[in-house]
Amino acid sequence: MKYQSLIRLLRQDRVLPDWTKKPCPHCGHGALTKLAFIKSRKMWAHRCRVKACQRFVQPADFHPIFVAGAGNSKTSLQKQASILLCAVASVPQHCISKILDVDDKIVSRVYTNVDMARARFVMAHEKNIQYGGGPDWVDVEADEVDLGKAVVDNNKVKWEQWCGIVQRGASKTLRLVQLQPPLTKTRHIVLHTDGARAYKLKLDKEAVVGTVEFGAYG
Repeated sequence: MKYQSLIRLLRQDRVLPDWTKKPCPHCGHGALTKLAFIKSRKMWAHRCRVKACQRFVQPADFHPIFVAGAGNSKTSLQKQASILLCAVASVPQHCISKILDVDDKIVSRVYTNVDMARARFVMAHEKNIQYGGGPDWVDVEADEVDLGKAVVDNNKVKWEQWCGIVQRGASKTLRLVQLQPPLTKTRHIVLHTDGARAYKLKLDKEAVVGTVEFGAYG
């Protein structure tokens, strides 16, 4: 795929921003020109209109996932976009270097950046997430994971534990909380965990579920 076509596609999918007429990120004053090919530098870029600045901004600059580089460490935007596509499609990371014939370092970098971008997105939006509260019952699932450990006083090991909570059928309600979180409020919720037994409940519309304390589930 040609570079211009790739940029247009990534902009349509809102993966890349359109820097045209946007404030220059370097000086903060001048507006950027349209994307054009700079022969002297052999690259596509926007340019600041302010004479005191005149700096270039490439389409993928300041991006949370794509990586800029120089020399042998530089990886084309086409290959990085292909790695991103594999990452969101849940392709195993160890397979990418053989499939796309790229270095393992750039694959690891893009995959790590994708995870960090997802985490920042969740943390920014989770404060607006609410489970239940309506007239109908909803199913909420929770799972716990150990992300790391540290040695504390008297050589005791302390694990860093996180809990993921999501309402069934609504992936945008995914929330990550570090254990031990506070108690939930009383709402019409049935909480499912991986350690719970299979069961059936007969729920009355006027019934109230008591508070549930999130913790390590066995």
